[in-house]
Amino acid sequence: MKIERVELFALRLPLKTAFVSSEGSTTERDLAIMRITDENGQTGLGEITSYPGVGGVPLGELVEAFEINARPHLQDANVDVEGLTIREALPAPVDAAIDIALLDLRAKREGVRVADLIGTEVAEAVSVNATIASSAPDDVAEQGRSAMDAGFDTIKLKVGMQDDKWRVQALRDAVGFQTRIRLDANGAWYTAEAIDVIGELTSFGLELIEQPVDGDDIQGMQRVRDSAIVPIVADEGVRTAADLERHIANGACDGVAIKLSQVGGVAAAAQLADTAKQAGLLAFVTSSLDGPIGLAAGLHFAAARPDFELANGLATGGLFIDHYAIEMPSVSEGKIALPDRPGLGVELDEDALAEWSIG
Repeated sequence: MKIERVELFALRLPLKTAFVSSEGSTTERDLAIMRITDENGQTGLGEITSYPGVGGVPLGELVEAFEINARPHLQDANVDVEGLTIREALPAPVDAAIDIALLDLRAKREGVRVADLIGTEVAEAVSVNATIASSAPDDVAEQGRSAMDAGFDTIKLKVGMQDDKWRVQALRDAVGFQTRIRLDANGAWYTAEAIDVIGELTSFGLELIEQPVDGDDIQGMQRVRDSAIVPIVADEGVRTAADLERHIANGACDGVAIKLSQVGGVAAAAQLADTAKQAGLLAFVTSSLDGPIGLAAGLHFAAARPDFELANGLATGGLFIDHYAIEMPSVSEGKIALPDRPGLGVELDEDALAEWSIG
């Protein structure tokens, strides 16, 4: 397979309202679309998503890394999709974009969905959670009721703020105990603080808590996990297989939230999921305000993992004013159906690419 053309489209997508977490507030999302075209005109799509708030690098630096270290290996290459080798180390979001674009291309060439390409037992719909950013208790309650009305049975609330107790209580009062609530602190708490806060919030009946302390603080994670009766899940602290193995060896988590862009793509995510399964850990896919391609890749990966029993964090597309895809999958009764089109099932909206371009 010869790659004829590799294109990048840097975009800035606006959010409907400010998305607030312990890491700060944002009203927009920068990302870059990768489109690889083969000699037959078939295309594969990937997405470079930056994570500057959690130790990542800005989009511009990721694009520069691609242009210098990856494009020369892709442009005009005769590539076996499974055999592409890039010697230079690439940032994980760039690796992920290339991996996903080539999987999308390969699946389209074979006339199958990405999930069918990577899995042997594929779910036709994937359970997802609603996500509520940090906001006033009344707003949290209103969003919780709206999520319930939309059919969600799991809600993730961003925490790590001064009024966490009141916001969690407001959400629980609004949705009752038939709805699962998980919390995500994005590493906001110190160890002792995390132990105290989690102890105070346990009475609200929590499903799990993501990344209570800094991702690099393995000992802190272990102490929090030992003290908590709520499952503690690693997120920002797991970027590589070695990271997860350290968490397991130190008894530092009960599960792992896997972001494809954060870990380097589908192959790397599968390795983490397999390791988690062998260790008896919880595992699910999540995202960080990804665009349609990133969310679609997560959806296909989750659909190909019958061992993923929890809701996945892939229902954030509705937080944006607009998208670069012609059609976005909808959430029905807390699930997103797998598209029935080959590849990822994402079709680019050329007008939107032009409208949201940042050059």
